[in-house]
Amino acid sequence: LAFRQVLFQAGETRVELDGDLPHFPTVDAARARLFVHLPHPDAYLAPLDLQAALPAPLHVEFEVEPAPEGRSRLSGDLTLGAHRAVVNGLLGAHPVYADTDLDFRLSGSSLAELTRPLGVTVAPDASYRFVGSARSTRQGEFSVELDEGQAGSVSLGLAGVLGKAPEWREANLGFRIASPSFAAAFDTDW
Repeated sequence: LAFRQVLFQAGETRVELDGDLPHFPTVDAARARLFVHLPHPDAYLAPLDLQAALPAPLHVEFEVEPAPEGRSRLSGDLTLGAHRAVVNGLLGAHPVYADTDLDFRLSGSSLAELTRPLGVTVAPDASYRFVGSARSTRQGEFSVELDEGQAGSVSLGLAGVLGKAPEWREANLGFRIASPSFAAAFDTDW
């Protein structure tokens, strides 16, 4: 699959795509760039029947290029209003994604604002920041670690093994929640 300087523009809305994906739908050996700017993302996501308005605007920049040993170098940055998700690193080859080494960051002004359109209520309704990584061995066994997890006064942690792709068997994850009160962590009257 190949795209050559595809451009869609209507007013402030802009979508650009350029690249080669020789093993589509995987990104193995791909070289591609995607840029999206939607000033009013709700207008394009109406069929999803969202429960509330999405923050605006939506801005996406994603790049993939070949890397040594059959891996792909990924760089992604998504902004939705005051929320941001960033991923960078190396993705192993399909189907087991061996030797993956990805770092991620999620942050924003209000966790509830982000989940409300999906009909999900979360607490606390405060700013949040999550920083972590996903790695895999040469045999494709994935591990994940949340190095920093903060939502208001609640501190979160996660570390462990997800198993091997694509089956994800024998997962072993540990969670940690620290909060000044149970009610603050779970929005309950307990």
